Amino acid sequence: MPAPTSHPMPPLRYTLGPGQALRRHAARGTVLHVAQGRVKITLPPQWAAVGAFALRHSLTAGDVIVVSESGWIIVSASGAAEVMLHAPGPGAWQRLWNGLLARLHRRQWQATTSPVEAETR
Repeated sequence: MPAPTSHPMPPLRYTLGPGQALRRHAARGTVLHVAQGRVKITLPPQWAAVGAFALRHSLTAGDVIVVSESGWIIVSASGAAEVMLHAPGPGAWQRLWNGLLARLHRRQWQATTSPVEAETR
């Protein structure tokens, strides 16, 4: 199944001052876009054969990075910066679960409204 091309929610915008850092949990597939300024990004730790390690990237205005694993990210600004986080859309299991919940809700609503309709006839 191809990945959705549009994001269901608007991006979260963060404005950082010099020396400020943003610490936030990011889901796998989150897209981080640097709108202006220069930032350093520390991605969630990943496990390797020798232990855990965290990837660090330096990004400038216009750069984009995709979070490959869910976890806590740190965005540090060396000067004034603005970053945008685009959360990924729901995955296949979440869409399936939401669909099942919606169907159960409709059936429950129909079951509670049917006797009322029968009495009015």
